[in-house]
Amino acid sequence: MKFSIAKAPTPETSPIARLLEQQAIPRPVVYELGTHAGYTAMGLLPVVKKLDGMLYCVDAFEEETSPGRIEKNEMLETFLDLVYGAEFQKHVTVIRSAKKHAVRVLGDETADFVVFPQDQTYEEIREDILTWYPKLRRGGLICGPNYEKPMEELDYNAVIRSCGPDAEDPEHLGVVRAVSDFFPDVQQEEGIWYAIKASKDRPLFNTALHFRQRKIDLVIAQDAFERAVVELELLGRQCADPKDAIAVYEQMVRDNPFHVNGYLGLGAALMEAGIPEQATQVYKKALDNGFVNAPVYSQIARACVKLGEIGRAEAYLQASIRHDMAHMPAWVLLIQLYMNQKNTAKAVNCTIQALRAAPPDIDVLSVLSRIALKLGDKRAVETALQLVEMIDPNHLLAGVLRSGLSRSRPAPAEPPLEQASC
Repeated sequence: MKFSIAKAPTPETSPIARLLEQQAIPRPVVYELGTHAGYTAMGLLPVVKKLDGMLYCVDAFEEETSPGRIEKNEMLETFLDLVYGAEFQKHVTVIRSAKKHAVRVLGDETADFVVFPQDQTYEEIREDILTWYPKLRRGGLICGPNYEKPMEELDYNAVIRSCGPDAEDPEHLGVVRAVSDFFPDVQQEEGIWYAIKASKDRPLFNTALHFRQRKIDLVIAQDAFERAVVELELLGRQCADPKDAIAVYEQMVRDNPFHVNGYLGLGAALMEAGIPEQATQVYKKALDNGFVNAPVYSQIARACVKLGEIGRAEAYLQASIRHDMAHMPAWVLLIQLYMNQKNTAKAVNCTIQALRAAPPDIDVLSVLSRIALKLGDKRAVETALQLVEMIDPNHLLAGVLRSGLSRSRPAPAEPPLEQASC
């Protein structure tokens, strides 16, 4: 006797079906990942048929639902019997394939509604979000089960422990973590999480880098998260042996992949250990994971200098400056790079621009003033003097600059800093 769903959900009893009905998109395209025996699909299909849409059921149909209920070789046949019995066949397309293969052949921004399967681990749902979110159209909805509590009600340390590769996760904390990391505006209804894709461009990672950037109240989770990060970061800094520091920061990156300090610490430890090639890969991974900012660009430039890749270093430093004009480490390294190349005109030009972009801080101005004096350029020294005098005209540095001004000379004119692409 073939298996049948005696109590299949209806649009009234299925929160996922209600979400689809509330979207009210004419002729919606719905992707369901992991159809199995069709329990969720049979709840969605009345709404799909009402809206004259199409439900794409993505499943290899090779897993047993539960012991003694249905064999894996009968699952697809059972599901199709249900579909034809309810006359939904015109609104169903079966894609008999594993998710990782199906996602490669489906176009981006082709779906109005994406449904995730049950009982996923943290790594599984994270991978599904990364690969299936691009398939969703602007204004479309993505959702899934097993979201029992919002992140702010959980102990983040317990969440982290439950997300390891061999950890048991009966409360589905991995689902909560992955969803909350990617969608800070996630909503919940009867154990179902859902989020709507913004109608305008909004980078997926830029809303999920770390708790400090969130605009929702995650105070409890944030405190636990920050404590764990700070403890590891302090431990890494205290390591006398770079190899020990590398091990600490590698753990930090594994445990907290959405915190940039782990990547920066690991890269610095690799540089200290004399392995700039690996440091470059770490910084590139940080960029790939969404940490597109001035410090990461600046550090990868340092690694490129060590490798003798001067052209790439210059491009990364200019990218760092474009992201943050006040990021002085990038300016100083770029000036040093031009000075080493004996390109005085560019070095002077960068020094003047750095001085104009610098914060009103005497320590920062002191570094740039020493560079201006070393270059011996009148414009650079004058610019430094003006800025120092605005803070404290009687400061010792002001006197040094006045003395240096009498010995300085004008340098060849140089056009503004080039906008190189990396």
